[in-house]
Amino acid sequence: MYYYDKTFDTLLRAFNLAHYYRYQAIYGFSVNAPDGNIVKAEKIIQMFKTKEIRQGLKSELYHSCRCNLFSTAKDFYSALDTLAECGYIAYENVTAANNKKLRWSM
Repeated sequence: MYYYDKTFDTLLRAFNLAHYYRYQAIYGFSVNAPDGNIVKAEKIIQMFKTKEIRQGLKSELYHSCRCNLFSTAKDFYSALDTLAECGYIAYENVTAANNKKLRWSM
């Protein structure tokens, strides 16, 4: 019976520690709001998945992903650059007929 009491006590302390660190993590994430660029990048990924877009030129992608979230093309391209930095998309140098330079692919 003594062994059971010690095991239960240890388990109870472990749960209390986990509970404490869980609330510390929740507080830490609630203090720092996500960057607006990250939210826009997530929206781009959702649009690509729903429209089943796998590759294309940057300007074509901007026209296919227009919404109220991107007020200018610069906002869209900065979100695309964020995705490229994180490794979600890859840029490829291509010269198209009208000298458009960058194409991306997932």
